[in-house]
Amino acid sequence: MPAACHGACRRGLSELVVVALLLVVGVGCSAGKPASNRPQTHPAKGRVTMGGQPLGGATVTFRPDGAGSGCSGITDESGNFKLSTFTAGDGAVPGKYRVTVTKVDAGPASVDVNSPGYAPPAANAPPPKSLLPDTYADPAKSGLTAEVAGGKANVFEFDIKR
Repeated sequence: MPAACHGACRRGLSELVVVALLLVVGVGCSAGKPASNRPQTHPAKGRVTMGGQPLGGATVTFRPDGAGSGCSGITDESGNFKLSTFTAGDGAVPGKYRVTVTKVDAGPASVDVNSPGYAPPAANAPPPKSLLPDTYADPAKSGLTAEVAGGKANVFEFDIKR
């Protein structure tokens, strides 16, 4: 190989390595930052009760009245939830929402799919049973609404009736 080519090839390889390192560092530095094309979210949280008692293990879903991003959260033992739209706990995009609350009994306690002895459910296994009136699973019938706004506390209370 001529000396001129050898030097140029080395220089090209060095430049390629530098570019690759910059790409890796650039991707690493942007991890965790929201995408620039995402709408801004605001913290939003709340509490769900049933007959005045905390409702743990329920999924609370905010569905936008128009176009937009929905969000959801799962209640803890005290009935408290935090909404997530793009990342865990990031809140909700400002707007008006119809709210659904669902909770299901999936049968026996869940088992880690990676544990020894795990067997997938049988094909004829019954579907999960809803533990709440079906009305609350339908955004058009639940009667639950919310409005998220920037600069507000955005704390929502929902009491589910049997």
